[in-house]
Amino acid sequence: MRLLIIAPEQYPVPNLKGTSVENCIYNIAIRLAKHHDVTIVSRQSSEIPNITVIGNLKIIRLPSTSSSKYIKAVLKVIKNKEFDAIQIDNRPNYLACIRALFPNTPIFLFLHSLTFVTPPKTQISTVGLQLYNATKIITNSNSTKKQLSLLYPLHADKVKVVHLGVNLQQFRPATNHERLTVRNKYKANDTFVVVYAGRFIPIKGISQLIRATEIVRRQIPIAKLYLAGGGSKSYVTYIKNLAQKVNVPLHFIGYLAREDVHHAYWMADCFVCPTQKHESFGLVNVEALACGVPTVASRIGGIQEIIKHNHNGLLVTNYKNAQSLAKEILKIAKNRKLAKRLGAAGRRSCQSKFNWENTSAKLERIYAGDIIKAKR
Repeated sequence: MRLLIIAPEQYPVPNLKGTSVENCIYNIAIRLAKHHDVTIVSRQSSEIPNITVIGNLKIIRLPSTSSSKYIKAVLKVIKNKEFDAIQIDNRPNYLACIRALFPNTPIFLFLHSLTFVTPPKTQISTVGLQLYNATKIITNSNSTKKQLSLLYPLHADKVKVVHLGVNLQQFRPATNHERLTVRNKYKANDTFVVVYAGRFIPIKGISQLIRATEIVRRQIPIAKLYLAGGGSKSYVTYIKNLAQKVNVPLHFIGYLAREDVHHAYWMADCFVCPTQKHESFGLVNVEALACGVPTVASRIGGIQEIIKHNHNGLLVTNYKNAQSLAKEILKIAKNRKLAKRLGAAGRRSCQSKFNWENTSAKLERIYAGDIIKAKR
């Protein structure tokens, strides 16, 4: 199979800051390239070469001052080349021009969220027309598939679900020495460490987590909250002030390089994903589970397909309520046996289901099926 993957114009692949879409593209491509010729077209970055070749994988990075200029550069590079299948990530507005260039090639739109198929980014009527150019639409959860099918019923039969995964070699339980080293680095010894990882934006529920940690500290005074990631200066100031107001020790880990992201999980006694809005998948939860970290998350969207309550993690139904979040965190803080059981089950769920080998294998089967149909 000769596969072309067209990445969005915003970040390079791989992205050194570890944005999830580019991370997914790279991890899927590197595995498919073990048996197939894979080309990724991505945006340029001053930090990495314009062309990278790793075995059967070739990454071409192009100028991207705007979405329109980027796709023009993409079209110029791929014109007159032959591919058996084309994957476009998160950009339905690229479908028509790619279809015009490759009228008989299976084209797959891989949607990582509903952001680029719903207002305010676009109009339902516009996307409805664009989707006629897609052979199949890939979503990362049944939850997203359901919502997409309701929005675009004429295209519902095209939608396939492929859950995302994790690198089990990188995201694994830490040895005692590794855990102690990371906790020493961030001054987390003799504490109950609650960790959040992701963007610092209101819908991620960081303020609810701060208030929940304040409640937890009434019973577990050694509890501290660590935040990995980043956001706007104004929002960071807001959460700093909130933490100070409710007397919660708050530590900012900052952005971690992709190869170091697992350190945030290694230091954790409990990982919390308190998102307040539909999450298509929630890759951070899988990363925490793979590291064997007891995890608490909002019962919303695709997260419910990853975490099964009281089996491999704990789900919070009333996730807008800090008391409800605190209740689940306290279960882990007070019950070592439960924490150990959840951590072990989380790791097993990633070994059996949520890993990049499974993700790429399922995509390969879908693509191969449509390639065969196209050649008949």
